[in-house]
Amino acid sequence: MSSSNNNAKDVSENGDVATSEADLAQAFKELQRGEKTAQMLESNLANLEKKIDDLLASFEAQGSAQTETNQDDSTRN
Repeated sequence: MSSSNNNAKDVSENGDVATSEADLAQAFKELQRGEKTAQMLESNLANLEKKIDDLLASFEAQGSAQTETNQDDSTRN
């Protein structure tokens, strides 16, 4: 009887190990998916930052041109 109890215990422990490995594999897949999502977000943020920088540069250029035009007009008067 003792050996059948040991066999049942071994099966139970092996089942726990298999479950733990399956859980670990699932966690690893989710981690990979999260990393991929983070990379995509970082890429999107970098693109957005570039667009914002381009817009700011455009506004600054317009502001500089406007300031120069105003200064030219005031020196002519």
